[in-house]
Amino acid sequence: MRRLLIPSLLAIAGILAASCGAAPAVPGVAQGRAAPVPTAAVGAVVHLNFESFEPSVVTIHAGQAVEWQWGTPPVPDNVAIAGGATSPPMNSGTWYHTFDRPGVYAYRSDFHQRMRGKVIVLPAQP
Repeated sequence: MRRLLIPSLLAIAGILAASCGAAPAVPGVAQGRAAPVPTAAVGAVVHLNFESFEPSVVTIHAGQAVEWQWGTPPVPDNVAIAGGATSPPMNSGTWYHTFDRPGVYAYRSDFHQRMRGKVIVLPAQP
């Protein structure tokens, strides 16, 4: 009996030690996921702070990327571009999207209805 008890206690202690100091896990939310650096130049950075995008309107040129940075863990959030890509739900980290064509692109959060923004994409620079 003692042979089984000691390894079991050591395994439990290891699990408890590994979980100390870790951010609380929210099911379905990426923890500190960082997107790879885009091949396009980053034209603007938007911060997700509390329940707002800052700045909420950015202007870039076609072919550039927008970088969204999560800054208020553990509140999960995402970026949903109208008619386009959607980031995974995250509570920290960075997500990029490259805009190839001029236009005005609205985006929002699926988690906070008031969180809305726009990306204004001008023609590519010569």
